[in-house]
Amino acid sequence: MNRDTSAKKIEVMKIDRLPERTRLLARIEKALENPAEFYRFERVVFPILEHSRAYSAFARAGLFDERMPVPVRFRTGEEYLLRISGLLSVLRGYEGNRMSDLPHPIKCYMEEEVFYTPAHKKDEVVEHREWAISMIGDEGPVAEAEIIQIFSKAFEKIGLGDKVQFSINAIGCGSCRNNFRSSLASFLRSRAVRMCRQCRKDVRASNVKVLSCKGEECRRILEQAPQVLDFLCELCKKHLRGILEFLEESKIPYSLDHSLFLEGLWYDTIIFQFTYRAPSEKEGSEPAVVRIAEGGRMMRAGEAAYGKRLDAAGGAVLMDRLEQILIDKGKLGIGQKKIDVFFVHLSDAAKKKSLPLLEELRQGGVSVEESLGKDSIKSQLKIAERVEARVALILGQKEAIDGTIIVREMESGIQETIPQEKFIEFLKKKLKK
Repeated sequence: MNRDTSAKKIEVMKIDRLPERTRLLARIEKALENPAEFYRFERVVFPILEHSRAYSAFARAGLFDERMPVPVRFRTGEEYLLRISGLLSVLRGYEGNRMSDLPHPIKCYMEEEVFYTPAHKKDEVVEHREWAISMIGDEGPVAEAEIIQIFSKAFEKIGLGDKVQFSINAIGCGSCRNNFRSSLASFLRSRAVRMCRQCRKDVRASNVKVLSCKGEECRRILEQAPQVLDFLCELCKKHLRGILEFLEESKIPYSLDHSLFLEGLWYDTIIFQFTYRAPSEKEGSEPAVVRIAEGGRMMRAGEAAYGKRLDAAGGAVLMDRLEQILIDKGKLGIGQKKIDVFFVHLSDAAKKKSLPLLEELRQGGVSVEESLGKDSIKSQLKIAERVEARVALILGQKEAIDGTIIVREMESGIQETIPQEKFIEFLKKKLKK
């Protein structure tokens, strides 16, 4: 398989996850999966390669203006695309797997690698891990409300609740959006010349981008700009009001951000994001704001995938950013594997009897570590100390023959010899399982 790079330098950003970081990732995943599964979302898996035909409708709908798919060409000449979004994979699979025949709403989540080329860096390929969740077939505000609730509770669970801010914006249906953009264009027509260079570019390309400019002069001009909320139709107002009522009942703090558009992506009508305010590295400087999750309604994407109206809402957590935030906060070691018991063997006869005893421990729910490849009791006990095991189980040749085992408390050195048929029950009492 050869990827056509068009003679450009392609740099893929990769993250190697060794055991400690993998445990951190599993902790984040669990924090997201537990509330998701409570609300009856189920895990799905889709392939990392999609045939380019599967994405052509999304491209025609203008969903790849900011993040472009990465092509992969086979020797046969067929072109595939690397997964750009779990949410789009679900929408593609909705039609391909005849999910329309299933009871609705369809509620699912997936956690996979995604790849894309940023529109402003066409010689770069970005790879990151994404936890995506979607609901298809519910036209009401409960779809967004449940997704927001799941994200909010997950961020609380991993200890970021007080540092995470949630913002939401309604950009309206096609009719609302077009009326607003026409009004904004009229407003900017005579004022753009006084705005910064980037805003002058954005006015020509996509005028809503100017609304997020932080420049002092641009902010002063934009204070008088029309607001999208003033152009919403009754249905869009009702939808937004319903979401906000859910948030208020759930006591989830929010801000209405009129500058939030996530332009050029697959979200529309309703858009939201979660951001983390990282502590300032320099005294007096503004804290860095990092987007850790995004989402919204996906009506254009749904219609592109299905060929007609398909109510869909979704959201994605940017896992690599979330991991790095926790690492920077010193949370990498939190949630590391805890070892209650270390198993020590002292002879070949004991080694042969080890696996059945280790299986009894596993079935009994006792976490255990071993080093069956080592024969020295000294080296095995050193490992037991390093992993901070509370108890060492010692099986020598004598114990292997007479059906007993030595239980040794690592901290005090006190040890007892216990019949093997009773050692699980004895261990649980000692460990207060």
